[in-house]
Amino acid sequence: MRAYRQTVTIDEPQRVVLKPRVLLKKGQRVKLVVLVENEADAELESVRDAVAARGVALDDIQEAIRWARGQS
Repeated sequence: MRAYRQTVTIDEPQRVVLKPRVLLKKGQRVKLVVLVENEADAELESVRDAVAARGVALDDIQEAIRWARGQS
């Protein structure tokens, strides 16, 4: 079984468009699981993606928090 994961924004409530296109064949049976994010989840995921893209490690974040709290 192949699995694909995408986060999409719904433009039309009755239609979900996957980008990039997933290679499916006409008549192929698939199972879909729809998980609805609340705005806080989406914002947190956006922050996580931005941090990961910059190569910031969890240890770096924890060290910065300790420094900010004066607990170096």
